[in-house]
Amino acid sequence: LHVCSLTTGEQLAAFCPKDIANVRDLKNLLHQRLGLLRFRQRLVQGSTILDDDDELTLVGSSTVHLLISGFIEASREDICNF
Repeated sequence: LHVCSLTTGEQLAAFCPKDIANVRDLKNLLHQRLGLLRFRQRLVQGSTILDDDDELTLVGSSTVHLLISGFIEASREDICNF
């Protein structure tokens, strides 16, 4: 299973599909490999955005694309007003 950047097409990681039961497993592996928190990862297979509980449908040497969501740190004022 190849994981490529959605924006650049660069391969970011490769994994043995037998080690991955669902999207959450893949996101956890990507967190370990790339240091990206799971909630910032959006995985796309074909034209489908994958949910954490989705099973991966893998055919041959499948490719999944990764989109990294932006992260904006909250100020103390934002936290107090929340």
